Amino acid sequence: MADKEVERYKRALGIALDALQVYANPETYHAIAILADRPAGDFADDFSRVPESDYDRPMPGKAARAAFKKLQKRYGDLSAYRRS
Repeated sequence: MADKEVERYKRALGIALDALQVYANPETYHAIAILADRPAGDFADDFSRVPESDYDRPMPGKAARAAFKKLQKRYGDLSAYRRS
């Protein structure tokens, strides 16, 4: 793959990671109430406890946090491609 193409994919990955981080971050949901009216699709089950969070309850974003964990395990630190 040409260097320019690799750079384009890295930039695209950065955009996707920035968006994914919004959903993974428990702080995104500060002062937000979510009520799932089943059947509510995958979002109804997208809650998990986040040990490093200030919240002592399951928080939305379970799938996004799992994706970050999987990406980090497979590819290491990808923060260089993110804007934030």
